[in-house]
Parts: sequence; C-alpha cells; structure tokens
Amino acid sequence: SANIMFDLEERELQELANSVIEWVDVDLESRSDWEQRMEQGMELLGLNNVPMEELPFDGASAVTYPLIGEAVVQFQSRAIEEVFPSEGPVKVKLVGEITQEKTDQAERVKNHMNYQILDQDRSYFWNVDQMLFYLPLGGSAFKKTYYDPISEMVVSRFVKSPDFIVPYIATDLASSPRYTHRMYKNHTEMKKLFASGFWEGFDLPKVTPYSTDTLDDRDRHHQDQADSRSADVHTEDSVYTCYECHCDLELDIDAERYGRDAPMPYIVTVERESRNIMSIRRNWKE
Repeated sequence: SANIMFDLEERELQELANSVIEWVDVDLESRSDWEQRMEQGMELLGLNNVPMEELPFDGASAVTYPLIGEAVVQFQSRAIEEVFPSEGPVKVKLVGEITQEKTDQAERVKNHMNYQILDQDRSYFWNVDQMLFYLPLGGSAFKKTYYDPISEMVVSRFVKSPDFIVPYIATDLASSPRYTHRMYKNHTEMKKLFASGFWEGFDLPKVTPYSTDTLDDRDRHHQDQADSRSADVHTEDSVYTCYECHCDLELDIDAERYGRDAPMPYIVTVERESRNIMSIRRNWKE
C-alpha cells in the first residue's frame, strides 16, 4: 500500500499524469451520446426548468408530466425495503461443512458488519437511498467500499455512472485495460488527505468549481438545476476534480524487482487542474 510515486523521476510522473488525463478525455468522448440521453432523461423527470427560448412556439406550455419521476420514486421506495431491511443489510452464507463454531463465527461477522453500517458509518443509508433513486434513471449505479483515511474506518459510497469512466473497448471490468473514478474533493478534504499522508500534498491551485462548460461538470449542472441551486461559493470552497485510475502499467522499478515484463495493475490518482500525481499504488498482492 506504499505510495511509490517517489521512486519515479519528475519527467515520468508528468508523462503519466498527462496519459491519465488523456485516457479520461478519450473515454468520456466515446460515451458522449449516452451522456446526452442522460440529459434528456433529467429533462423528462420534470425537475429542470425549460428555457422559454427552447419552446416550440410562443405561448407553448413548459410543463412536463412527472410520470417518469413517479416511477423512479416508486422503485426507490420498494427497493430500499429489500436492500436495507430493519435487521440490517448484511447477511451471511456458510460454505462447506456447517459446524457450530462456523455458525457462531458467521453470526459475529454479521453483527459486527451491521454495526459498522448502521452505527459507525452514518452516511451509508443515505448513499443507498440516493443510489436507488438514481439507478432506475441511469440504468446502472456503483458502490465503492474502501478504507477512508480521514474517518479511519471502512465506508461504502455510491458512485454515479457518469463518474465511473471506462474505455470504449471494455466489455467487463476484469478484462478492461483501465477504469477511472472521477471524484470531486473540496479544499478541506484535499488538505486532510494530504495531512494523513494518503495523498502527496502540493500547492492547490485556485479553481472555479463546477464551471458547467466542461464535460466533467455537465452532470453537476443538471443536479443544480433540479435542486434550484447555483454554484456560487466562497473562494475557499474550491472543488477539485481528481481521477483515481485503475490501470495496467509497465514501471521499470517493479519490472526489475519482480522480474515481470508484462504490464501490472496500479492505482494512479491525479488532480486535473494542476496535472499533479498524488499517489501511485500497486494493485496486487505480492
């Protein structure tokens, strides 16, 4: 789990950062038609205001019947009962010979994980609730379970499909040459991750959060429209776009150490505005 970016030269880091950003841009462009359909879906929910200049004729009604919105809410309300029952979402399954010792162990595991989800991770339920609203509209949604160095516990977070970026040639994640989680981190979160040592710190640039004119920010713009909000924030509340790219690389330091000539899996995290790499970690067990 070491951050091995310090074993690479500055030139190598810059080339790798440029490659990650280029991969993301190409992968986003390959699904631009899908993103446009997502935009139309948001409009059909009836949550976004339709500008008067986009109406087909003067005096036309801008009302959207919320049939799709009602269907989404119905799905969400029924699904939450299934994935989040009152006794807790974690269940266990015994494999192999069933003994009293294994049964007791499984019960302890179930109780502890339910404790983590129901008591420790206060955001878990709301992430599931939000995911089940988004799922019927977007067609797919993702959960990311990981150790959070800020809260110092295992958390599970909802990742929207627009923020999970895969290449055009991918048919499944196991054989995909890369996949990227696009994360939006505010100034405070960035500083905490730097202080924890999880990411290597640097002088954060001054950025305009959610500029709405880039491919990255399109989905956020529609959310703001639906919530009747605008991205007017204090300068200290800057939001940074970070790419956590799971990819196969050929790094000389590991080719020599492990005697491997083929690409090996790594996790590379880049801040887009500054094009700074914040971490490189091996993604395999030694």
